[in-house]
Amino acid sequence: MPTGAHTSGWLVTIVATVGIIINFSTAMLFKASGAPDEHGHHHGQDLNAKTAYIHLLSDAGVSVGVIIAGALIQITGWQSIDAIVSMIIGVIILVTSWSVFKSTFNLALNGVPDNVDLDAVKHYLTTHSGVTHIHDLHIWPLSTTEAALTVHLSVSNEKLSQQILEEISQELRHTYHISHVTIQIETNKFDQNCNQI
Repeated sequence: MPTGAHTSGWLVTIVATVGIIINFSTAMLFKASGAPDEHGHHHGQDLNAKTAYIHLLSDAGVSVGVIIAGALIQITGWQSIDAIVSMIIGVIILVTSWSVFKSTFNLALNGVPDNVDLDAVKHYLTTHSGVTHIHDLHIWPLSTTEAALTVHLSVSNEKLSQQILEEISQELRHTYHISHVTIQIETNKFDQNCNQI
């Protein structure tokens, strides 16, 4: 009666090593998708690319686990090592995926994007020399890499309102990573008490 083919431990190790090289190299390509552009601007890594990057690194980690588990089983003969290494890899994947899960959940709820500091934006707007009051401040994600902002600003000098508008818009785009800015300029007589989100 024919017996099943015997799998060589060396063959498993070679295949796992090839898997590590391919997965790690491809992961680095996805990581590079979040690199600064030719002008030095860093737009952040797209959430889809980040997810693929983590997935490929996880696959590489699984291959490393296979090699370690195989070597340890060969040395000790303890078959339970395979299950222990698998559980360790599962925990590592869970921990490294948490930030992606959190970002995805935040995006679904239209929360303030992780790369935008809401307190810093509020502080900048309220302490700007030409602004006397702000209300109806809203910041939300348009995509995994772009954010939008709307706000009403009361200004002390209506003649300088256009200059203030341009200055604040540029600062919000370049310093605070908000790509789409909509500002309504008002004079003090239009001040209202409204919520900020």
